[in-house]
Amino acid sequence: MVSAQDGIQFFEGTWAETLAKAKSENRLIFMDAYAVWCGPCKQMSAKVFPEKMVGDFYNSNFIPVKIDMEKGEGLALAKLYNVRAYPTLLYINWNGEVVHRAVGGRQAEPFIELGKVAMDDTRNFRSVEQAYLRNPDDVTTMIAYATALKDGYDRSYTQVVSKYLEGKPKELLLSETGWNIIAEFAEDPDSPEFQYLLLKRDSFSKLVGQEEVDLKISEVTELMINQAVRKNTREAVDGVKQKIRTIYPQDPSYYLALTEVQYARRNSDWPTYATEVLKIIRPDISSRLLNNYAWDFYQHVDNQTQLQAMTKHVAAALKISDEYALHDTYAALLFKTKNHKAALKEARAAIELAKKEGAPYDETLELIEEIEKAVKK
Repeated sequence: MVSAQDGIQFFEGTWAETLAKAKSENRLIFMDAYAVWCGPCKQMSAKVFPEKMVGDFYNSNFIPVKIDMEKGEGLALAKLYNVRAYPTLLYINWNGEVVHRAVGGRQAEPFIELGKVAMDDTRNFRSVEQAYLRNPDDVTTMIAYATALKDGYDRSYTQVVSKYLEGKPKELLLSETGWNIIAEFAEDPDSPEFQYLLLKRDSFSKLVGQEEVDLKISEVTELMINQAVRKNTREAVDGVKQKIRTIYPQDPSYYLALTEVQYARRNSDWPTYATEVLKIIRPDISSRLLNNYAWDFYQHVDNQTQLQAMTKHVAAALKISDEYALHDTYAALLFKTKNHKAALKEARAAIELAKKEGAPYDETLELIEEIEKAVKK
């Protein structure tokens, strides 16, 4: 049980008044930079901020404020403090300087620990930044600073890394430290470090293992696909497919199909989506991803051959992952492929699993009603 009275007491005033209060009381400001539509923001407001231990810590150590970044003073503050995601949790001194920042929701104890880090001049963002500015050519402080920027959704970390690598021999990357730089910060497929990884793929595999190298290349490729699909033009999609052929010269088929899957889904081209999805389902696909694909088939695909193929994939996955969500989707697919008796049995089994997992199952009950109506016809 939480109570707003026990939790954080947010100061209500202008930003200038907040800075003045922080100065007069010699305390840092904690700013919850939020947006009204943000789910994690609502979760923290409802579950975390009202907790007594959270209130005790933040009320005694900070001037807490909540500011909507999409209206009033929040618009200027979002620009000033480079707020790009929500919630952004900012710790600011009375001069208006950020001493620490984090992005994303937290539970009570990690949220309190975050505040402790903000107050610690040996661990907070500002101390990491100052250490870097004193010695920008030290790889340890560079990585620490770039990591802090990246964790705060500040894209300037790419400039920090590029500045460090500028003028240094490419062979520097082919080391444990160099791999750490690539693994943590290489996201642009055209960047020199990623191109060097592709060029020396076998050497990096000997250094850190092929699985690690393949995972990093896949991560950059999928990010590249996402960015191209968001542009939502055939030109962008064809362009990224050409890059995929360069990255995977021997067999680009999986990522070419994945590109078409994402583009088709964005444009509700369900026939193409179904065709391309069935090309990329592999034995090691995660149950969560398979379930997402399968549910799309249930909702949007009408071709019985494609539906039956997906149903077989889900049936195979259930031998490995005995989960409510997957059973529920399997029941839905059986229903859509007109296997009503098996669908009813599977839906009832799904509900029993939901009870064990503590998951809501209202939609499965509705599915059972639909199946029973179909059986009576």
